[in-house]
Amino acid sequence: MRELVASLDPLPAMVQSRRMDVLALNNAAKVLLTDFDRIPARDRTIVRWLFTDPQARTRYPDWDDVAGDTVAALRSARDPRSTGPGQRRVNTPPT
Repeated sequence: MRELVASLDPLPAMVQSRRMDVLALNNAAKVLLTDFDRIPARDRTIVRWLFTDPQARTRYPDWDDVAGDTVAALRSARDPRSTGPGQRRVNTPPT
């Protein structure tokens, strides 16, 4: 998967999980958003970056819309029956 994403350079490409964990991204995506590889693996989520990194607001001129869409997507992906550690991790502040 990482090789496929990397091969798409110079087009930005990223793979993320249902909970918006960043699983792979290429160099163009790192330039466009941020270098998620520098973030500890357990904190490497779009949601956490979007709401805790001030740089995220500069990357999106329409940040309010992006933030609303991101929350809506996260809510729609949530299984209300799930109480697993992955769900709690999204709601836990970074270390």
